[in-house]
Amino acid sequence: MTFNSRLTAILLTLSLAVGNARANVYTLGVVMQARRAYLGGAAASAGASIYDGDRLSTDAGGSLVLRSGDSTIYLSNATRWCCEA
Repeated sequence: MTFNSRLTAILLTLSLAVGNARANVYTLGVVMQARRAYLGGAAASAGASIYDGDRLSTDAGGSLVLRSGDSTIYLSNATRWCCEA
C-alpha cells in the first residue's frame, strides 16, 4: 500500500467516525415563543431546535414556551433549565 493510499484510508476512517458521532444527537423539542429568553448564551427565538444538553434560561420578566412531542413546557421569569433525554 502506498503512502497516499494509507493517508486516504486514515482520512476516510476519521470522517466516518465523526459522522457517526453526530448521528446520536436527539432533538428534544422546538421553541414556540421566546421573550427575554436564552438558548445557551444566545437569544432564543421561535423555531429554534432544542437538543440534549442545551441550557435554557429566562431573564426577570422573560418567558419561553417549548414544544416537545405532545407536551408543552413553559418557563416563567428568572428560570434556568438544562435539557436531558
